[in-house]
Amino acid sequence: METLRFLAMILCSIALIYHVVASMPADSPLLNDNVRSVLKDTMSGIDDVTLQQIHMRVREAQPDAMRYNEGRGVTMDPQRALELLEDATKLGSPHALFYLGVMHEYGRGVKQDFFKAAELYLQASEQDVVDAIYYLGLLHGSGRGVPLSFSTAVTMFQRAAERRHAPSMLRLGELHALGEGVPIDYSVALYWFKQAATANDARVSQRAAKAAEELQGVLSEAEAHVQEQERVLGVPLRVKVASIEGS
Repeated sequence: METLRFLAMILCSIALIYHVVASMPADSPLLNDNVRSVLKDTMSGIDDVTLQQIHMRVREAQPDAMRYNEGRGVTMDPQRALELLEDATKLGSPHALFYLGVMHEYGRGVKQDFFKAAELYLQASEQDVVDAIYYLGLLHGSGRGVPLSFSTAVTMFQRAAERRHAPSMLRLGELHALGEGVPIDYSVALYWFKQAATANDARVSQRAAKAAEELQGVLSEAEAHVQEQERVLGVPLRVKVASIEGS
């Protein structure tokens, strides 16, 4: 069983790499030695190298593949990737379920189908694939393929945020600031913005840091206004301004 699971991981990773390489110019800096090595070794037969070597090389190559698999304007070669991903799902890879969900959501190689994407995300999320949990939350927050439910989206993001998933923490901050699925709570929003700002995701952390700075400025101005009104009126105002510390 462990061998099948590992093979599923390899197939899943090959599918992603195949998906990437077919869409990249030959001189792309992302078409690095790691990717070439994985393709050469796996396509020529895994008997030529040890499983441990394949495992290490796949892990090294996967981040570039994942960035391209998320879209970002890249044209992909979907058919072979779909075949490999489907093979990986048959071998029990939960991550392959997630990647197939992405392809169905964005219509890559298949007709765009939010319902199928939601189904695949759900299956992957039930096996604790954190990205699938987040993507399922996004679908609930937009009503695509599932009933529109901000409260369900919040539950999904909360679950992923507990595992330090940066996009989920950022989205939780936004939802608490907007009052979507939860009561407006700027203190909680600020907390999640600050958590996301310290996460190991440069793109998300920059957005989160900016959101935290802007919200903190608004809260500081509100607090100063309340204090000024108290001074003018000579009586304390029963106005609670969210904690500036966001904790």
